[in-house]
Amino acid sequence: MSYSAARIHAMRSEEIDARTYRQLLTLQGEQMLALLHETEYRNDINALPLHELDDVSGIDRILAHNSDRTFAKLERISRKGFADALRSYIRRNDVWNLRVILDAIVGGGDTRDALVRYGRRGSIALTPFLDAKDIQTFVVALRKTFPIVRAQMTTAAEVSLLLRQLRQERVQGAAAKAASAILTDHENITSILALQRDGVRGSDARRCLLAGGTISVGTLRAAADAQSVEDAIRSLAATPYGPVLHPPADGIFIQVEQEIWAITLRRLGKAAGITPNRADILVRYLTEKEREHENLRLLFKAKRLGLDEEFIRRRLEPPRGDA
Repeated sequence: MSYSAARIHAMRSEEIDARTYRQLLTLQGEQMLALLHETEYRNDINALPLHELDDVSGIDRILAHNSDRTFAKLERISRKGFADALRSYIRRNDVWNLRVILDAIVGGGDTRDALVRYGRRGSIALTPFLDAKDIQTFVVALRKTFPIVRAQMTTAAEVSLLLRQLRQERVQGAAAKAASAILTDHENITSILALQRDGVRGSDARRCLLAGGTISVGTLRAAADAQSVEDAIRSLAATPYGPVLHPPADGIFIQVEQEIWAITLRRLGKAAGITPNRADILVRYLTEKEREHENLRLLFKAKRLGLDEEFIRRRLEPPRGDA
């Protein structure tokens, strides 16, 4: 087993297991934090001042610190193909974060709050985008960050399409073939729904689709040619993403895409489990870590809101080994 694979396997052994989740479900407030302190999150909790742990955003700060620490460690231990896979993953997260901010601007929401809720660990400075008040200032920040961007854009639909094209380029460069096919499916599904929402369909929509995924060309073509978001969803009902597809509320797409991403994470995890000595194991660990963060965020925030255990249990993603 390679050095990188061995180290990542060791990191996977520190993930939150089903027993700890069951314990957290029965606890409240400080008891939950005390139990989390007994896990690998100890260093993240210790790094924060007490007053930053007291409010509802305390778990967000813990998870953000853990994410930074995790990626710093992965950057130190990754060799050859592992380093390439890690860079591809981080760069893809960069474009996702820009999508989150753009949707918040379009919807009139708080960009920083949206990034806390949906953001992923990336590599580019986001302050210029977070400070943008409209599409024009967002585009200015985009051109400064990505000098290759030359197109004149004045609408959210044009910017959204450009971001998807940037993200597609990164997917095509992914290291693992199985992971690349699954990520291609994700891009095609989310692109079709967003383009339909923006009134882009037919040949214009088909030009945005990628080859190399597992979803049939006929299915993708039917969805791209559909005359509404609802018709496109019906065309995609038999795909792995069918159960979570629904029209975005008020045209804001991030929440829908987050649900689609949860399925993509499960598919990536299963695919990576087949080749535990290749860079795929890095993808598997990162997807498991994302699921773990979502589980902890759900547990801590739902408990604080007084939601019952059964409500929380139904929404928890199964930990490693239980999927």
